[in-house]
Amino acid sequence: MSAPFTPKYYKLPPFNSDVAKAKQLLAEAGHPAGIDVELACPNSGWHLAICQVMVQQWADAGIRARLNVIPSAEYNKIWKDPPLGFTDWSHRPLGVMRLSLAYRTGVPWNESQYSNPEFDKLLDQAEATADVEKRRAVVAKLEEVLQDDGPMVQPIWRKVFCFADQKLEGFRMHPAQYIFCEEYGVEA
Repeated sequence: MSAPFTPKYYKLPPFNSDVAKAKQLLAEAGHPAGIDVELACPNSGWHLAICQVMVQQWADAGIRARLNVIPSAEYNKIWKDPPLGFTDWSHRPLGVMRLSLAYRTGVPWNESQYSNPEFDKLLDQAEATADVEKRRAVVAKLEEVLQDDGPMVQPIWRKVFCFADQKLEGFRMHPAQYIFCEEYGVEA
């Protein structure tokens, strides 16, 4: 999904919680009494907090998740391996870059093993489209496909901050937290 500040951002309609439907789907999948799963999670502060909230929310539907909290240094070695795990993705210069790295069929970082020929075809089209408005229309379709297929849960867009003295001219927060010193000046 493209972050709200990117030129390709397309606001999808939010999901509404439907616990009864979730229980029905679990029953249809052969789990009428619910299901037990393990959620692998790195032990860093905000990762763990988000995982704890997701576990609480899933419980209402009969999804009993046990957290497997792993030291971050160890988790970074196995992040693609757990059947259900928590990872975060940071900014990329183009929103389609993250989609290509994480959801294209067969790419190394596709931790969910997601594969959809329609998605791949739309992603090829988006990557080949230079016009921002035309690319936004294709990215909107990509995001709708991801939302319909559900290869991942995206609980938040994490806000990132930084501070600078008012004397620093030309400074603006970069989404990837890059610092471009050649663009700044200090007022005398």
